[in-house]
Amino acid sequence: MKKKYLFFIIIIFLTTNCKGQVSPELKEQFKYIIRLIKEDKARELSALIDYPLGRENPLPDIKSSADFISHFKIIFDYSFKQQLSRYNDSDIFERNGVYGLVGGSFSGEIWINDNGKIIAINYSSPEEQRLKEKLTEEIKLKIHPSVKNWRKNILVWKSDKLLIRIDDTDKGLRYVCWGQGHNMSEKPDLILYNGLEEQRGTMGGWTWTFRNGNWSYLIDDVEMCEGPEDCGLFLRILYGGTEKSKIRMKEVK
Repeated sequence: MKKKYLFFIIIIFLTTNCKGQVSPELKEQFKYIIRLIKEDKARELSALIDYPLGRENPLPDIKSSADFISHFKIIFDYSFKQQLSRYNDSDIFERNGVYGLVGGSFSGEIWINDNGKIIAINYSSPEEQRLKEKLTEEIKLKIHPSVKNWRKNILVWKSDKLLIRIDDTDKGLRYVCWGQGHNMSEKPDLILYNGLEEQRGTMGGWTWTFRNGNWSYLIDDVEMCEGPEDCGLFLRILYGGTEKSKIRMKEVK
């Protein structure tokens, strides 16, 4: 989940306030990207995206060039274009081979990789936020009344046998699980509160932990690993500290 990883990079910047070396080519790439945004050249910019481009839940991710072009004017509004006019090369921050606008008037709005492709756009316009609120209300009308209230959805995952939500609520982080054959309109099989969110080291990734007596439910977003089979989204269930099962999950958007 790239946006989580990039948020972590911002935290590193704020706590260490250090920058790596940025090549002249990448500085020119940022200037080119900014020019395309300001000139509304959506088609040209769509070729510079490393898809999918993540958006905040429950907004769907942008998965293709055509999808990006159709969303261009929703993502990039006049206010953001004015902010981009204040760009300076010194605003670029480098960490672990990715480069973001995290200086001056910026706080991580655009990130690119070392190939010059955009991997995240963290700016969200008022119009996009209105769309997010509309989709959220539609979900709340369909979901079971026992779990219809939350402040922010963190993720929705599923496997062949499970459907899981993690939400930020007035009671803290909440874990909600439905078993095989059930959907969100039905009563959940398990609801847990007071979850703990932790960063997985300096290379990105997150773990959410929920406890129920001797049982622990750990949801891992693993971004850096030795092999592809070790990367991804996993639910680990422990009893008394001993792992009883590990299930690969898939994000639902």
